Amino acid sequence: MRALLAVIFLVLSSAITSLSHAASTLPTLRELSESASTAPKDSSKSDLYWMAMNIYHEAGNQPLIGKIAVGVVTLNRLKDKRYPKNIRDVVTEPQQFSWYNTKQANTPPANNSRWKESYEVAKLLLTKAIGSDIIKLLEGATHFHAIDVKPAWINKVHRIAQIEGHIFYR
Repeated sequence: MRALLAVIFLVLSSAITSLSHAASTLPTLRELSESASTAPKDSSKSDLYWMAMNIYHEAGNQPLIGKIAVGVVTLNRLKDKRYPKNIRDVVTEPQQFSWYNTKQANTPPANNSRWKESYEVAKLLLTKAIGSDIIKLLEGATHFHAIDVKPAWINKVHRIAQIEGHIFYR
């Protein structure tokens, strides 16, 4: 399993590196957040903004594989009838993601490398440019938590993997 994750990490790292030269073409965070705040809920700019924010705040301090895993869970919730049908509402649903619950998280500065990587991961996931075993491994996963906490709901779900600082469940 570790070898598989290492290979996936290497492949995705090279994909992100190849995208880094395109970083100058990324919209500024002001442009992105302004368009997301006025865009319809199902707009791709809104989806990209909220997905990137969720990845950044939940896994911004983790390697690429951890960021991808959090993004996959966000997408899995879109497919699950128990959750809203757009990314903004999935992310902002009360009591779902700890960073949003605090209401203290802001859009990171544009020059923040963790934000840029989170944004790129979100873009890759939303354009389905990532087709890997990590997505298959996490198929149906709708929950995760940091390894240093034990939420009350873990007895109601099935543990499927630990990736970096999170444990994932379906």
